[in-house]
Amino acid sequence: MPIIRSLLGFLLSLPLTGVCADAIHVGYVTGVDPAKAAIVDAGFDRPGLHFDWRRFDNGAEVVRALAAGDVDIANIGSSVVAVAASRQLALETFLIGSQLGASEALVARNGSGI
Repeated sequence: MPIIRSLLGFLLSLPLTGVCADAIHVGYVTGVDPAKAAIVDAGFDRPGLHFDWRRFDNGAEVVRALAAGDVDIANIGSSVVAVAASRQLALETFLIGSQLGASEALVARNGSGI
């Protein structure tokens, strides 16, 4: 839930003009966490601020939606961010939700720009 609270805090800090006319479109990957109840119940919405939550089955689908402009913001995993970076997609990471420590590793070729 701290990830979703941080995401919500960031979104609430954005000026509403220019972000989107009717809603902020948020992509997320299926999974089990307490935030899903708030998503279903529109618990993150505030007066004048509506979140349109769009569920995806995997991170690659979320990245495609981000690249196409179908979602404004998303919660994606580190391996998907690495793939997007290797393909030089113009994505910006502003929050790292968890530090996985030794359970993950990134291997990159010298000169790859990663």
